[in-house]
Amino acid sequence: MYLNLSSEKVLNNFLEISNYALPRILTQICRDPNSTSYGCADRNWWHYKIRDFPSIILQQSAAILWSSSKCGILTDQNRMQDLIKASCLFWNTRAIRFRSFEEYYPWEEGYPPLAFSTLSMARLVGEGAIDFHSVEDGINIATKQLLSRFESNAANQQVAGLAALSWIRRISPKLVSDEAWEFLLLKTLSLQDPEGWYQEYGGPDLGYLSVTIDCIWDAYDACKDKRLLDSAIRAFEFIEKMTNNTEGRSIGMHNARNTDYIVPYGITRFALAKDMGDIHIRALKLLQNIFLRCNQNSHFLSAVDDRYWCHYIGLSVMRSIQCLSESKPIVADVKAFKDTTRINYLSSSGYITFNANDKRAFILVSTKKGGCLTVFQKKGCLSDFGWIILAKKGQFITSWWSNDWNVDNKGSKSWETHCVISGCFFKHNELESSPFRHLALRVSSFLLGRSLISILKAKLIFNKNKTNIKFKREIFVEKNILKVVDSIDNMPDSYKLVRAPRSSKRHVASADNFHMEDLLMQKKSVYCIEEHKSKMRNSITIRTSYRIND
Repeated sequence: MYLNLSSEKVLNNFLEISNYALPRILTQICRDPNSTSYGCADRNWWHYKIRDFPSIILQQSAAILWSSSKCGILTDQNRMQDLIKASCLFWNTRAIRFRSFEEYYPWEEGYPPLAFSTLSMARLVGEGAIDFHSVEDGINIATKQLLSRFESNAANQQVAGLAALSWIRRISPKLVSDEAWEFLLLKTLSLQDPEGWYQEYGGPDLGYLSVTIDCIWDAYDACKDKRLLDSAIRAFEFIEKMTNNTEGRSIGMHNARNTDYIVPYGITRFALAKDMGDIHIRALKLLQNIFLRCNQNSHFLSAVDDRYWCHYIGLSVMRSIQCLSESKPIVADVKAFKDTTRINYLSSSGYITFNANDKRAFILVSTKKGGCLTVFQKKGCLSDFGWIILAKKGQFITSWWSNDWNVDNKGSKSWETHCVISGCFFKHNELESSPFRHLALRVSSFLLGRSLISILKAKLIFNKNKTNIKFKREIFVEKNILKVVDSIDNMPDSYKLVRAPRSSKRHVASADNFHMEDLLMQKKSVYCIEEHKSKMRNSITIRTSYRIND
């Protein structure tokens, strides 16, 4: 069997979705040269006026316009150049203000808006899109912050910060010493797990890992350090391993941060790297596998909101278009790759994979998320994301990423037929927005500045409210039947037990984009052929059988 690989097929689909995305991105930008908000990319601030500060991370839209104009999508070069310059000047004006790098609330001093927006500005200077002196003051301020801070929990942000410093070091060497850059390089690379993924709130996340690869390429372009390229290759190979058998679908809820997307630029760079052996063919295969249907409504890119089109997703797509349009088309008829994704059990990330129905179905189990599982097959996928207990004292869930889960295969020769995941439910409290809370947030942010971020993350993201409600999941795989036996002990009084939907309980801004799975999971009868519950006092056992289709 041979695969027909073509970079032109992917390029044409990227061009098609750019016709949809670019007008939406331009709508977010103030285009009135007579306005004091000229160049601002936060429509909620300059137009709707429902936000009391502009989210500076959205100024990455200037880099999107630059890539779009370079590959001829936006043809009015003079008008676009004026708008790019205005966007950069707006960023600089905000940057020279005290505590200016804001994304979610005023006086935030957030690391993501600092790292990503500065990277775009520094790269635009390095590529000749804008003059260094027009953003020099802002870059000076940003450099001092980037050199004094380190983001270890969300590696994609730290790699973006390193990439920003790499470009600053190139355009203005006196701002970043070799010693400081080397120290941050080694510290940043230490965030990569031996399996290839980078730390994202305690585990791997393919969406943020693809963003990380984009940023590693940016850092590499600025300094040509081979250690960065080696790291990007290992990260690429992890994504390749996890997605080769998913029929081009994202793994969503199996990610540590529940992202629903993968961005293409870093993968595109590998696809065009003909001097790197067979990796460019593997990358082209992966690119085609994930993005060949990106112009269809069922693809995850169709559900991306305007904010993330102005953030790194839109930038990654437009830069991919630029790379592919500036290169000769790659066409290859290659023998189908041998399946190398039978990973069985990856102990560090906690992923287990099975094969079923004569290898026509690929089953992914996330042991560090209470045994969340998905069966990927050509006719669609089925998922089981565990359980939610609704009680008077709140919600209790199993789908919480944690290293506290135990996993065992009960003496089986391999992981391909049987595994057991055990642990406990985690308490989840819904936090509703209100005028009073927003007032309190602004007072707190004014008084505490960046120190407030760690407090909010501890409450919204890292808080592990373990309970005494015990949970055990046993998974059995037969030829075309998947059997799941769930046991729950120490149930609370007066409760309601419901299957967990495809929804993130961990606060992540880029999660919870719509996916067709949201609707399919409501049709239990499509795949579930048997469900039996047995109760004893405060315990319950649920036996579920799923049909695995061809």
